[in-house]
Amino acid sequence: MHALAQLAHTLHSKLDNYFNKMLPEFEKAMDETQGYDLILDTLLILRRVFRGNGIYQSFQENHQRILQLISKALNHEYSKVVSEGLRVAGSFVYVLRSGDSSVISPTFQQVVQPLYSQIKEKLVKTDIDQEVKQCSIIAMANLVTVCHKSL
Repeated sequence: MHALAQLAHTLHSKLDNYFNKMLPEFEKAMDETQGYDLILDTLLILRRVFRGNGIYQSFQENHQRILQLISKALNHEYSKVVSEGLRVAGSFVYVLRSGDSSVISPTFQQVVQPLYSQIKEKLVKTDIDQEVKQCSIIAMANLVTVCHKSL
């Protein structure tokens, strides 16, 4: 998985065509209980492919499954996983925009409320890891930027 993370760093949007084949492996990795490296690499890959400038059709078709992956990360016990999950959430909303628009497509508005609730939960906590707090601020800023009409 680490090699794929490096590949995602280099190729970004070139992996869009293979996302449907990779998604089942990402789902398995998020259920890993023997350590956190596989989960962190999976989240890193997701964040990197969401940053690409490619066609987001495969991400949009699988938005519910991706939302489940993000939810698992945001509810994880390990703060590094939660921080990376917040980074992924902040990147994910950008791939749900319609065309060249700067706002989320109406087709994906059902994603907004669950993400908002989970990010806000981290944002309002006072006794939380500093990195989680910083990532929750950035994730909420990204969510509001793209989804302000749906909030």
